[in-house]
Amino acid sequence: MRKYWLPAVAIVLLGGLAAKLLFSGSKLGPIAAGVVAVLPFLAYFSLTRPFVLPYAVYAMLIPFDNVLAVSSGATLTKFIGTFSAGAILLWTIGRRKFTPPSVTLWIGALLMLWMSASLLWALDLKISLNVLPTYLGLFVLYIVLSITPIERRDFVIILSAMVIGSLAAAAYGVAVFHGQSAAEAHKLTDHLGRLIVQVGDNTIDPNAYSDAIILPFTVLLAAGLRSPYGTVKLGTFAGIGLMLTAIYVSASRGAIIAISTAVLYLIIRSRYRLQILAGAALPAIVAFSTSSYMIDRFTSAEQTGGAGRVGIWTVGLEAFKQHWLTGAGIGNYRAVYDSVYIHVYQAYTGGWDRPAHNLLVQMSAELGVVGLALVLLFWVSNLFMMRHIKTDNEWYDLRIAFEAALIGLFVASLSVDLIWVKYTWLLFSSVAQLRALTIGAPLASQGRASPVRDPVPVSMPLRGRFASQALAVDDT
Repeated sequence: MRKYWLPAVAIVLLGGLAAKLLFSGSKLGPIAAGVVAVLPFLAYFSLTRPFVLPYAVYAMLIPFDNVLAVSSGATLTKFIGTFSAGAILLWTIGRRKFTPPSVTLWIGALLMLWMSASLLWALDLKISLNVLPTYLGLFVLYIVLSITPIERRDFVIILSAMVIGSLAAAAYGVAVFHGQSAAEAHKLTDHLGRLIVQVGDNTIDPNAYSDAIILPFTVLLAAGLRSPYGTVKLGTFAGIGLMLTAIYVSASRGAIIAISTAVLYLIIRSRYRLQILAGAALPAIVAFSTSSYMIDRFTSAEQTGGAGRVGIWTVGLEAFKQHWLTGAGIGNYRAVYDSVYIHVYQAYTGGWDRPAHNLLVQMSAELGVVGLALVLLFWVSNLFMMRHIKTDNEWYDLRIAFEAALIGLFVASLSVDLIWVKYTWLLFSSVAQLRALTIGAPLASQGRASPVRDPVPVSMPLRGRFASQALAVDDT
C-alpha cells in the first residue's frame, strides 16, 4: 500500500482544488473544476495509452478547430496536439521502440528547412515569423507519430474518433443550417442559403468545414464496404449520408468536386466498385435535382471568375514570375500579392490583400520552384508510402481510402488554402501511422484467409522469412 500514498494524496489535493474552483463564483469555475477533476485520468492515459488520450481526442475535435479558440491565435486543438506530441514521445522513449523514418519524412524535413531558410529573404519577416511556428508545430507532431509504433486497437480507436468527430460536426452543421433564419444567414455571408457554422465570434468557413469531412468520409466508406454485416453497412451508409448532406448544405464547390474525385478513385481502385456505383447514384441525383442554389454556384463560376479566384491566381502568377526561384518567404503571399496587384490586368478582380486559394499558386509565390517541388514531392510520396500493403492485407481497403483522401484533398487544395491546416496534416499523420502499423508485420502472403492481426513491432527481433520480408519492404 505504501506505493499508493503519493497518487492518493495527489487525488485528494486535486479534488479539493476542484471543489474550490466549483464554488468560486466565477463563470469559468465549473469548467476549470471539471478539468482539474479529470486530470488524474488524463495523466494515467497519457502515460499508458497516449494514442487514446489525448491524441484520439485531438483527432475527434479537428472538424471544430476554428470555433475552439481559447486565446488570440491559439485553439484548444493546438494545445491538445502539443500535449499529444509530448505524451507520445515520452511513451515511445520509455518503451525504446521506434519505427524507421520513411523517405516521406525526410522530404518533409527538407520542406520545413526550406521554409525556415525563406526567413532570410522574406518580404515581411514578421509575417513569416508568425506563420512558420504553425508549420513546424504540425510537422513535429507528424514526426512523433511517424516514428512511434502503434498497436492495432489504438489505431482503430483513432480512426473511430476521427469519424465520430466528423459525424458530430456534420449533424451540428445540418441542424444549424435548418435552424438559421434568412437574416442570420445574411449577416454571416453574402450568399443566402449557404451553411455557416458560428460559435460566439468564431465561424467555420464552409470550405474548411466540408474539406475536413473528406478523410473521415473515405474511412467510413471503406469500413462500410468491407463489412459483411448488413446492419453495419446500413449504419455506415447512414453516416455517409449525413456527411454528404453537410457538404451539400455548405455548397462548397471545391469540396463537392474533391469528394467526387475521391469516389471516382475508389470506383477505379476498390474491389467494391459495384457497391460504390450503386450507392453514389442516389446522392448525385438528389444533389443536382433539389438544390438550385448549389447549381447556381457552379453555373455562375464563369461569370464571377470562381468568386474572384481567377483574378487572384493571375496576380499570383505575376508574383511568381518576380520571385520564381526562392519565393517571397513563407506566409508572404498577401504581401507579394499586394506588391504586384496594381500592375496586373484582371477580368475578374479579387481585390487587395487576398489569400491564394490555390496550393500551387501559394507555394510557388512564397517558396519558389524549389519549395513548390518539395511540397508536391511530399504530397505524392504519401501515396507511395503505403504501396507495401497488398490486396491480401487486411489494411488494403484503408490504404485505398487514404489514397482517395490524399487525391481528393489535393483537388480541394486547388481552390482553397489548406497546406497549413490541421485536417491536412491529420491525413498525412494517419498515412504515416498506417505505415508504422504494417511496415514491421508479415505481409499476409498466405492469402485473404490469413490477414495480419497482430503486427510485430519493428524493434522486436524478427527471425526466418518474416525478417527477410520486413527488411525487403521498400517504401517511400
